[in-house]
Amino acid sequence: MEKELIVGVIAVIALFYVMIRLCIAIGRRLEKCRTELSNLREAICGKCGRSLAPDGDCHGCRADKLEIIISEIKEWRARADANPHVINWVALNDIFNRQGR
Repeated sequence: MEKELIVGVIAVIALFYVMIRLCIAIGRRLEKCRTELSNLREAICGKCGRSLAPDGDCHGCRADKLEIIISEIKEWRARADANPHVINWVALNDIFNRQGR
């Protein structure tokens, strides 16, 4: 009877030890995640200097690229309106190929 009680107490102590170690490991992982999240929140784009979104993608650079493409399309349309019989297929192809980048 005493032997079974001692084995039971040792098992409970071992279980508590494992649970404490698990809680410590989870706490460390949680702290790493918090640090990584704060680093992402404070991150800035190396290209434009704007703050990065939590996903790490610079929406400012993407918006700038779209503005450039839109201005090029407007310029191409203006040239096409000036000379309706001439279509600059090379310029048009270049503009649409840059959208995929």
